[in-house]
This record gives sequence, structure tokens and C-alpha cells, in this order.
Amino acid sequence: VGGHQLVYNQESSPLPTPPKDAKAPFGLVEENGDPIDIHGGQLGGYLKASEQVQAYTDDLNTLTTTLIKAVNGQHAAGAGLDGTTGKPFFVGTDASNISLSQAIQSSTDAIAAATAPTPPATVAVGNGDNARAMAQIAQQALIGKNTLNQAYIGQVARVGADSKAAKTQASNQDSVVTQLQNQQSAVSGVSLDEELSKMIQYQRSYQAASRFITTIDDTLDRIINGLGK
Repeated sequence: VGGHQLVYNQESSPLPTPPKDAKAPFGLVEENGDPIDIHGGQLGGYLKASEQVQAYTDDLNTLTTTLIKAVNGQHAAGAGLDGTTGKPFFVGTDASNISLSQAIQSSTDAIAAATAPTPPATVAVGNGDNARAMAQIAQQALIGKNTLNQAYIGQVARVGADSKAAKTQASNQDSVVTQLQNQQSAVSGVSLDEELSKMIQYQRSYQAASRFITTIDDTLDRIINGLGK
């Protein structure tokens, strides 16, 4: 495997594995830490797929973390109908643990949809200025030059394109393998038609030889017995 000797005579070596906390790109490593390069085969496909899935996960986490920070920052600037301010809208750090804050899950009055009033004024029921400000986050370029929606669409399109490319490559490779197997069979394979033709040829040869022996035997019998009389 990539130059790593697994079996030699009566001795075998276990297939090395990367540490559990290893980051992409994944791969196999020797006990001394030297990497084992694997570029093909089923194992190589698994490793490449692991790298791609890790990249998808990292991109999704980046998108989610950006969303959490942007929404929470704007939400903390407003006030809810319960009169509180400075509370987060989301809790969590990335796509694996994002969730609504417990305060909002308990009561929608905690949603800071209004701009924070200047004391002693209270929150106006119809004030949705901060809600509009949070909605406008979707139009902001927060990931490079892309909005959150554009970044998400790009991630989904990337997964689809990679999947299509992998299926096409696998199909092409299957065609190559099939063609090579056909060429191998043409050289070293067994043709049933050819073998049947040879069997008929050998059968006819045996029958001809048998008839020749029978004729010789009959001739000798006639000569010996005929001369004797």
C-alpha cells in the first residue's frame, strides 16, 4: 500500500492509521510518523472522499459561525417586548451545535425585534426596526464577496458538481477496466465456439483412425484365414 509492506513471507504488518484528531488531508502514516502516499484504488477513493467531506464540513461551519455572529450582534442591539436587550438569538459555535437561545425558545417576547428605547421610554409594540436590520443581513457580503445565501448555494452546487464528476470518473474507469478484460480474454481466454470446433475435429479424427484400424484388421483376417483355406 503506497510502498508500505503489509505481508512478507510469514510476517505481516498492520495497516497504519492516522491519529484520531488528524485534520484533512487524511492519510496513512508509519509508526515513526512518515506519511504513506496513496493515490488510487478503493482505499485512495475513501481517503479522497474523506478529504472532500471534511472540506464541505469546514465550509458549512464557516457559514454557520458567520451567521451566528452576524445575527447575534444585531439582535443584541435591539430589545424585545419583555424589555430586555443584549441577549443572543442563537447559541452554539458552528453547524454541529447551533440552536435558538433558551430565552427565545421559552418566549417569543424575548426576540429583540425593536430598536432599544431610550429610558424611561418602553418598547413600542409595532417597532420592528431591528427585525428589518436582521433581515438585511442576508443582503450583506459576509463571506468574501458573497452573501450567506450565495455562499450556501455555492456550497450545494459544489457538492453536486463533485458528485457528478466522481460518478463520471467511476463510469469511465469501469469502461477502461471492461475493455482491458476483453483484450485479456481475447488473448488468453477460452472461446466456446473454438473449443467446440476442436472437439468435433478430434472426434472425427478418432472415428477415421478407428475405421482405418477396423479396415486393416478385416484385411489381415481375410488374408490369413483365406490363405489358410
